[in-house]
Amino acid sequence: MRNQTIDIVKGMGIILVVLAHAIGKNSTDALLYYDYGLFNVISSFFMPMFMIISGYLVYGKIGDWVWVKKHTTKWFIPLVIFTVIYWLAGNFVPDIMDFFSLYGIGFIAYIYHIIISGFSGLVLWCLWTIILCYPITYLLERSRIKIKIPLIFITVLFAVVINFIPITMFGFFTVKWYGLFFLLGYTLHHYKLNGKLAYVSLVVFPLCSYLFNWMIPYQNQEYGCFGLASIVPAINNGYGGLVAIMGLMALSGSAFVYSLARLIRWQPVMNLFSYLGSISIGVYLIHIVFVGIASNYWLAALLATIISVGLYEVLKRSPYVNFLLFGGDIPIRLKTLGGWYDKAKV
Repeated sequence: MRNQTIDIVKGMGIILVVLAHAIGKNSTDALLYYDYGLFNVISSFFMPMFMIISGYLVYGKIGDWVWVKKHTTKWFIPLVIFTVIYWLAGNFVPDIMDFFSLYGIGFIAYIYHIIISGFSGLVLWCLWTIILCYPITYLLERSRIKIKIPLIFITVLFAVVINFIPITMFGFFTVKWYGLFFLLGYTLHHYKLNGKLAYVSLVVFPLCSYLFNWMIPYQNQEYGCFGLASIVPAINNGYGGLVAIMGLMALSGSAFVYSLARLIRWQPVMNLFSYLGSISIGVYLIHIVFVGIASNYWLAALLATIISVGLYEVLKRSPYVNFLLFGGDIPIRLKTLGGWYDKAKV
């Protein structure tokens, strides 16, 4: 049974994602939108929030290696297909769809970059980070059970150790920041913390936002809103205050949206956000190629959302397309095709 509050949070979150990307695409100077207040605030927490939700939802499942294998492998096909779609869109309709500045980049060079960087520069980095978090969380969960120590201890230990590991290739650097929020969501579910504590964010988040926007112009873009290359180097280079405020923004912003979701009582609005949350993965994967459809970022965000919802509803009607593009259930006919799917589940 779906959790409507979680779906509402995801629905509100996906709207913020589209809006942030529309601001980035339609800013008069793409290099200056890092200094744009609204963009800074939104981008400081919407991906940590989705990571928290992802970790929260897999609790009770990720201790099963069969489940981990199935849900790790099922996302590889959409990952590959949308990697190609984004390159084709950027090279053949660049005026509207080249959000990633891919026009003129050779396909081989493009593939090499995303493999080495872990999809850095593409929205697919988020999906890739979640894929990496599955086996990591499985190992931590199995270690917790075997060693018989509290989950909070092993989570904190992981948070410390991983930031001293010098590996940054293949998207590992995103796990150093966003993976912590995935584990936080998993931990929140484990300890069943009272959601009413989130209401504190209604006061804390606006105050943090003001401080965050005051600090942003003084940051090095290397330690921007899209995740730290590593927390330890950032602190060593004098960005300890920025690390702290980014963490506080991520937590308070996520709690802020959750609090709003719990406060909504008008059923039509609840149904709208809940619906958007239930199809958020489809909107997330599709919207990015349409955020340049209008020069005004508010209008662009609205149109990109509407188009993404419409396309997703049409495409998912085919079980094959739903499986290939959106990680849907595998069609029955493919399950029996040589028995490969049954073998993969063993």
